This record gives sequence, structure tokens and C-alpha cells, in this order.
Amino acid sequence: MKFSKNSRWLIPLNFISNKGIMETHLSSFVVWLHSQLNLWVAIGLFGQSLFMMRFLVQWIYSERVKQSVIPEAFWYLSLGGGLIVLAYAIHKQDLVFILSQGLGSFIYIRNIQLIWQQKLKQRVGTRIDTIV
Repeated sequence: MKFSKNSRWLIPLNFISNKGIMETHLSSFVVWLHSQLNLWVAIGLFGQSLFMMRFLVQWIYSERVKQSVIPEAFWYLSLGGGLIVLAYAIHKQDLVFILSQGLGSFIYIRNIQLIWQQKLKQRVGTRIDTIV
């Protein structure tokens, strides 16, 4: 790092140059970010975004009903995000994420299956009540 000789204090030159320190670091970050982005990173970020949205959905829903509840959308976001992150993990050959997302997917599928079974029972029960 180069320092200014005209000052009583040692101040890095990038503080007093035409290009400010924030601009220097921001441009470095943009260059680094651009070097990291590819299709698989975009897929991984999309999957992680879906996965994280489930918490936002659950929080908003619980606030509306004034109690802690897990809405149906939570399980669909969990499964969708989990499967996309699993695909990314398989591509990256990351055993930790493969195991966590792979095993978690069975839980999400089972919860969705229970939701569908409950809806089917309600529909069948409603039809029987209208017939009788």
C-alpha cells in the first residue's frame, strides 16, 4: 500500500486519489462477482431464494392469524427450493448439501402427501354429505 508523503499522518493514497476508496472496493467486488457468476451459481442462488422465501411466507401467515402456523405454501417452497439446491449440490459434488437437501426432500414430500390426503378426505366427505 502506498502512503502520502505530504501529510503529517500516513494516509493511504487511495483515500486522496481521484478514485475514492468505496469506488475502488466496489469495482473490485463487481469484478470478483462477475468472475463467480455462471449458470450453476444462478441456479443455486434461485433455489436458495425459494428455500428462504418459505420463512417469509410462514412469518406473514402467522402474523395474519396471530399464531404460529405452517401454511401449505411453506412445503411447496421447501420442496422446490430444496430440489433446486440439491441439483446445484450434485453439480458441485458437495456431500453435505446433497445429504441435507436430499433427506429434507423426503420430509417435504411426505408433508405435501399428507396435505393432499386431507384435502381428498374433505372432498369425499363433502360429497357423501350432499348425497345423504
